[in-house]
Amino acid sequence: MSAVDEIQAAIVKLSALRDASTRAPWAAQTAVPNGQHWGISGADFPTITGVARASEGRDGYGTGSRKSDCELIVTLHSTIDTQLAILNSARISIGQVGTPNTLSLALARAINGTA
Repeated sequence: MSAVDEIQAAIVKLSALRDASTRAPWAAQTAVPNGQHWGISGADFPTITGVARASEGRDGYGTGSRKSDCELIVTLHSTIDTQLAILNSARISIGQVGTPNTLSLALARAINGTA
């Protein structure tokens, strides 16, 4: 796959995932006062179980806090439009310069699962 094709595939995939997901803004929040269960809420689903819930323990259930997982997902979700802008800029610059920016190509490959 050429660099342009790789970047375009990443743009298509990331755009489709963004468009199909719960609208931003997302927030990490706890459902219980002691902070043992964390989840993500979004514009379409204001309760934490609407988007995702993370807890740790035996068989994936239990009382451990996974606040860091939820905060990571929320943070990454807020970078989607910036990632798309970087990829679009890289796609355009390949046409002008002829060679891809290696970081943009690495981002595209990570999104496509071809890294």
